[in-house]
Amino acid sequence: DPVRFISNRSSGKMGYALARSARDMGADVILISGPVYLSDISGIKTIKIESAIEMQQSVERNCKKADYIIMSAAVADYIPADYSELKIKRNNKVSKINLVPAPDILKTIQGKTSAKIVAFALETHNGEKEAVRKMEQKNSDFIVLNYANEEGAGFESNTNIVTIYKKDGKSINLKKDRKDRISKKIIDYVLNNSSL
Repeated sequence: DPVRFISNRSSGKMGYALARSARDMGADVILISGPVYLSDISGIKTIKIESAIEMQQSVERNCKKADYIIMSAAVADYIPADYSELKIKRNNKVSKINLVPAPDILKTIQGKTSAKIVAFALETHNGEKEAVRKMEQKNSDFIVLNYANEEGAGFESNTNIVTIYKKDGKSINLKKDRKDRISKKIIDYVLNNSSL
């Protein structure tokens, strides 16, 4: 409804750090951002969205002209099946919210872009297996794995610990560091291990 929503703890810090690093390296950046408490970044076109559907539409509108697409947003896997235009009033009965799968944005842009695609996988266990599966299933060129339950990584943290996997089986571990430094290392690795 207009008051309540389903979300997660993502702060957007990693995505904003990646956008800033890409800008500093000379890229023309379009940042598609969900609701966050972060300031806009000068020199970057920012598109504000509020739902998985809006993010899908914005990515599809902008993917054709991109050379690189970095999918670091923590988009919900499920969305409410129905939306009420009015606030749903509390009552003493147990309410049920029916959920349906959110659009798989990476899958919806397959065949619509020639960009190199960097996906992200946030896991709590079986990280490597899940990241590699996701990279193959979604046909991304790279995938960046981090853990939600690892100290100094994941949601809300100013630091991160990641492993970058490449489609050819190569990988690199990046030790705990500030997200701005990690983001630069991710972009460096992608640029040095891909050709347009």
